[in-house]
Amino acid sequence: MKTALSTFILFLFAAAIQAQSTNKKVTKESQGITPIFLEIDGVKGESSPDTLPPAPKGNFFIGAGPLVSQTSNTNLSPRMSVAYRTGFTVHAGYAFAFAKSRLLINASYSEGGVNVAVGDINGDGKADNETAKLRYISIPVQYQHFIGERKLFYAGGGGYAALLLPAIQKVRAYNEGFEKQDAGLLFSAGAKITSRMHLTATYQLGLIDIDVAAANTARNGMAFLMLSYSVGPIIKIKPKG
Repeated sequence: MKTALSTFILFLFAAAIQAQSTNKKVTKESQGITPIFLEIDGVKGESSPDTLPPAPKGNFFIGAGPLVSQTSNTNLSPRMSVAYRTGFTVHAGYAFAFAKSRLLINASYSEGGVNVAVGDINGDGKADNETAKLRYISIPVQYQHFIGERKLFYAGGGGYAALLLPAIQKVRAYNEGFEKQDAGLLFSAGAKITSRMHLTATYQLGLIDIDVAAANTARNGMAFLMLSYSVGPIIKIKPKG
């Protein structure tokens, strides 16, 4: 009887030790203390949570691209007509990363404007063209949502505020000059080319009358294609197995 009782007590003690060991293992796994795969700028390897760098919250980016701009007018002289003008834009900013989206805040320089046909002033039977080159420093802010599991495509929108630098040339259609400020909405869509490079098409719709003259209302419209490059390490972390 004593032998059977001793054997039973030893069995319970061994079972308790085994349960405690199993519980510690489960606790560690629940805390995420398991090997993981870590990739920094394409270099892959195994690591542990104790050696992980801080989780990235976003990245800096720079970019540039061509643009097409024009102004919408409500009361120009019948002898005048406006046409689009090509230019370029450069930008730099920061993208705050979320699970399936990002918030972009950047500063940009855009050189656009408008071409104006002012009629046959010289009497040669041909329309005379003038150019208003408008250069803006702007702060666009927009929210973009990634589409699909691989997050290769995205679309979004937001707004911008801009300050006009001195115009290169004034034209008859805007002989009283331009407003110094502009602001409006923007809409964008694009795709990832690589983990660092994005190609984005954007349209800015101005909401402020930029023509100082009371007789005419003019608003900016800009469409541009931007190639952006992310600066800093690209970090990818995923559990092993």
